[in-house]
Amino acid sequence: MLVNYIANITVSKYSDLLKDAVRRRLAEQDLSQNELGARIGVSSAEISNWISGKTAIRFERVGDIAQALGLEPWELLKPEAAQPSPAPVTRESLIARIVLALHNLDDSELLDLVTLAEGFPAARPADTSRKLRSNSR
Repeated sequence: MLVNYIANITVSKYSDLLKDAVRRRLAEQDLSQNELGARIGVSSAEISNWISGKTAIRFERVGDIAQALGLEPWELLKPEAAQPSPAPVTRESLIARIVLALHNLDDSELLDLVTLAEGFPAARPADTSRKLRSNSR
């Protein structure tokens, strides 16, 4: 399925962000790898492998991990800002949010989305904004 293919690409791209976020959140919450593993149904060895980078966190696990840590899934995929002020939305964080949203669609919703997208002609962003402006008049 396309969503799983995109998810696998995205998760591998965000692997370092995920492992760093899990490590940081465990420390912040004074939570052990054993406790996180028990909450999501995996061994502490698997958690250790994720954090060390020996194995990648599977996309299907991001939601479970986030829930166990009291977070939204996208919060595990966003880079931490160096300053306390909110970071601007980056292309990567936007893609991560879209992939997570797509992953939550059931097959009929995904088919509806694909059907809708196929109805739009391929266009450059400037062409699209011009078309949107002319249709709104």
